Amino acid sequence: MDNALARELIALNNRFYAEHAQSFSATRNAPWDGWQTVVGLLADMIASQTSSGKTPSTDLVVTDIACGNLRFEACVMDILATRKGTARSEGAPGRDGAAGRDEHGQTGPHLTFQCVDSCAPLAQNSPFLQAMQPDQIKAANHAETGSAQAEAPSQSLTSNTQASIIFQQADIIETVLTRQPLAPFCPAPADLVACFGFMHHVPSSDTRQAMIEQLVRLARPGGLIAISLWQFIEDERLARKAARADQLAEIAPPFATYDARALELGDHFLGWQRDSSPLRYCHSFSEAEIARLVESVSDSAQEIARFSADGASGTLNRYLVLQRN
Repeated sequence: MDNALARELIALNNRFYAEHAQSFSATRNAPWDGWQTVVGLLADMIASQTSSGKTPSTDLVVTDIACGNLRFEACVMDILATRKGTARSEGAPGRDGAAGRDEHGQTGPHLTFQCVDSCAPLAQNSPFLQAMQPDQIKAANHAETGSAQAEAPSQSLTSNTQASIIFQQADIIETVLTRQPLAPFCPAPADLVACFGFMHHVPSSDTRQAMIEQLVRLARPGGLIAISLWQFIEDERLARKAARADQLAEIAPPFATYDARALELGDHFLGWQRDSSPLRYCHSFSEAEIARLVESVSDSAQEIARFSADGASGTLNRYLVLQRN
């Protein structure tokens, strides 16, 4: 796939999210089942470091690429706050907001979320970010990106864990398409790099490979990289929707230069809610393609888990978890 077609597909998706951000976010409130496993792996990694005599950092960095409405951040807070040995639930935040201490006088880790998305309204309108107190939010505007940093108020935390959110608006796919680094948007090496509900919007196999390479680079050595890969064509209902949108794309092309022959295997269109029009480009992943993605980063990361989760069938997403060498 050439870059001209890729940019047309990117523009189509950007228009969709700009026009439907509110209705889309309204359907994305609950955490995905697969996230429980991912955050569990992160907590197990921290516990393993502690039991082996290593001193884990008091700062836990989670980078979320294509963060959407920040519901993964809320999920991480909830899970880690209840995992013994990670959030140290024996302590509770003091009235001054200081983290509580366990029986050894140690505080729980401070969570820093580095969140990046091209659609700022999704994050700005998220319940998680709106829970921040106005005087605890610091915003900075840049020529091409915007950011907002907030310290989570202590009264919103279920344990002694505190969190900071740093949001950066950026066109992620365009950055990767032009082979520019994502690191300037999330400079702190992460204990966990998450990319959920996004890879299916990345056009072309070459760019998807470049994307996973970038995600690995964002993790610290030993850090985890967790990616969800949508397999919607395996779902009968969604496969029908994709077939209908693909047919409509032939009748009313989604952009002037559209040519179905230029698409790659697994590329489709989907509508939204009751509109069957080809409103957004999506790619459905095969197991063979997932294996090729793993192989492409085998020199820098090792696969530690691959599992299916989400949806009524429990198989809508294929999760890939890597650990950086």
